[in-house]
Parts: sequence; C-alpha cells; structure tokens
Amino acid sequence: MIEKANQYFKRRSIEFIFSFFVVGVSLTSFVDLAMIFTQYANQVLVDQLIARDVQAMVALAQNIEDQIKENTDIFDTFYYQVIKDYDVADPRFIDQMTFLRDCNSKNIQNCRRRR
Repeated sequence: MIEKANQYFKRRSIEFIFSFFVVGVSLTSFVDLAMIFTQYANQVLVDQLIARDVQAMVALAQNIEDQIKENTDIFDTFYYQVIKDYDVADPRFIDQMTFLRDCNSKNIQNCRRRR
C-alpha cells in the first residue's frame, strides 16, 4: 500500500514537472514571438514614416523650385522686355512696368507676403 502511494505521488510529480515544462516552453516561445513581431512592426512603421517624410520633402523641394522658376521668369520679363527696351524717363516704361505688374500680380503679391 505504501508502495502504491509512493508511486502515485512520483507519477504525480512527473506529470506536474512535465506540465510545468510544457507551460514554461509555451510561454517562453510566446514571449519570444511577441518580441520579434513587435520589433518587425516597429521597423515597418519607421520605414513607412521615413518614406512619407521623403515624399513630402521631395514635393516641397519641387514646389520651391517651381516658385523660383516663376519668379525668375517674371524678373527676366521685366528686364528683357521693359528695362532693356525703354528709357526710365520714357512714359511707356511706366506703362509697361504697370502692365507686367498687373499680369503677374498674383506672384508679386505672394513675394511681398513672404517677407
């Protein structure tokens, strides 16, 4: 009888140890997988944010280049079509300058606001 009781508790101990081992391995695996997934998700998020910021910077740079080109074209027009062709004392000079200013008023006003 004592021997049967002893075997019963030994069997219980082995079952308990085995169960504890299985639960421990499962939890460890779960924690490892969760950490790996978290690192992967963080990296994907960082990559997406960087890509979005790069696209925004490229768009901003293109916008600035376009504005510089527009302003350069306006100044070239003033120089080559008015300043070089007319004397400052000529009344047509003021008329031409006023005409060009009116035609490009949107861009000129934007330049004034940015100061």
